Amino acid sequence: MLSLVNFFVIEQLIETMTKNSTRKYEDRSANAGEMKLQKVCEFIDYIRVAKLCGWEDYFLRQFEKQRSEETRNLKWRLFFESVGRVLFTVSPFMVSVSILVVGEMGLGDDAFVGRISYAPQRCWLENETIRNNILFGKSFEEHHYNQVINACGLTSDFLLLPDLTMVVQNGANLSGGQRQRVSLARAVYQDAPVIVLDDFLSAVDQNLCQTIISSLFSPGGLLANKSVLIASGSTKSLPRCTTCYWLEDYKLVKLDKQQFDIRQNAIESFSSASPTTIDSETPNTESSMKDTIARYPFQDENILHAIDLVVEEGQRCAVIGRTGSGKSSLTLALMNCLLPNSGTFNHQADFFEQMSFIPQECIQLTGSLRDTVDPYHRSDDESIIKALKLVKMWSHIRRLPNQFDCMLEENDSRISIGQRQLLAIARVLLENRKYLILDEATASVDDDTRDQIKELVDNHFANKTIIEVTHRIKDTLNADIVVLMESGKVVERGRPKVMLNDARTTYSSLWQKNFCHDSR
Repeated sequence: MLSLVNFFVIEQLIETMTKNSTRKYEDRSANAGEMKLQKVCEFIDYIRVAKLCGWEDYFLRQFEKQRSEETRNLKWRLFFESVGRVLFTVSPFMVSVSILVVGEMGLGDDAFVGRISYAPQRCWLENETIRNNILFGKSFEEHHYNQVINACGLTSDFLLLPDLTMVVQNGANLSGGQRQRVSLARAVYQDAPVIVLDDFLSAVDQNLCQTIISSLFSPGGLLANKSVLIASGSTKSLPRCTTCYWLEDYKLVKLDKQQFDIRQNAIESFSSASPTTIDSETPNTESSMKDTIARYPFQDENILHAIDLVVEEGQRCAVIGRTGSGKSSLTLALMNCLLPNSGTFNHQADFFEQMSFIPQECIQLTGSLRDTVDPYHRSDDESIIKALKLVKMWSHIRRLPNQFDCMLEENDSRISIGQRQLLAIARVLLENRKYLILDEATASVDDDTRDQIKELVDNHFANKTIIEVTHRIKDTLNADIVVLMESGKVVERGRPKVMLNDARTTYSSLWQKNFCHDSR
């Protein structure tokens, strides 16, 4: 009798252990499948950046790795394993950013209760018309709507891209500045008493930026009587603030009016250095476009019109223009991501193999920091640390557990948008390729970091071929050639110093306008 009882007890124990083990490995298999699906979704969401950076093989390896994890778990279902527990601790990054509060916002111990509208730095747009993205569920009031789009600088954009145009995959058919202004218009249209703006004009050119600020924050502006909190990495191009705080190492330091004015009203000086020239005896043309006309897929309107452009090997070409002028579309055409309807486009045979690209919106994929700066793991630890020190990120990363082998999630909040940009610079330093394309690479960083990136590009890519898209005209002085775009056309090109000294050029007038804005 006792033996029979023992037999049933042992049988129940074995059955329980088998069920627990099966459930455990089924969970692991499901987790592996979920990770694989997450990688696939990441690739689809960021397919443009992945294609431009040549990361197809990296994602393929990640898919295969997750698939092997699924298979391994299935094979181990009949085996037992001791249960272990791993705890991960995380140290947050130290982020320095300017915090400014415009108007009156009384916050005590109680949480604020009421309507708040928000315009994030990394915009999110629905697969809807531009108008519906701005309305965001509110009823259409024509007068208020027209006021908002005019204040946000969208009126001229709607002449080429009407507001009933469909937005595809989070605004892929809009420029970075247009996405930001649509997001800003959505926040303003909600007419909430409190508005939070996170670096809301980082991708907008200086002249348009001043126009928008005047329309929103001047007496009688749409936000003149609102409580507005602005988070920004730059003290320039911001409205008059009643209260200003400097946030550093998690501590708020209140700045008085004099301290803030010193930061906000610093005068930029003209550069007296002559631009670097290319020896005329070695004119090896590496990229050229002749009478190129292009449009986005499924769009009727041309986005580029009769583009003529020649960039010599070793030259630095700066492409400037207001937001929505076709600057980013030009770079997409150069990289064969926007195929021309007519005209010709030529480049050297090794252009795509030797090209590095830094997009306007850098992404943080699921994986380690090492995967971010060295996706193919071709560099040793010493080289990675050297690159991180050059971009001044090593002091932050060394605080993380496992340092650059620390695992991060997609768009992990521990890495700010500006820090993602610095990690992208570190990746390009490790790649060390001949051609570098920068698409508003400094739009999302503070002034100090912007100067740091500019210095890195000047010093470490001096002999490279660089095509830089920017809306900051003062960043073009070191270029060999400046291309000014407007409505998808090249309206002016030449050497910056020559055009700067010619008062008849649009480039010279733009410089004078920006200089006046910065010196106010």
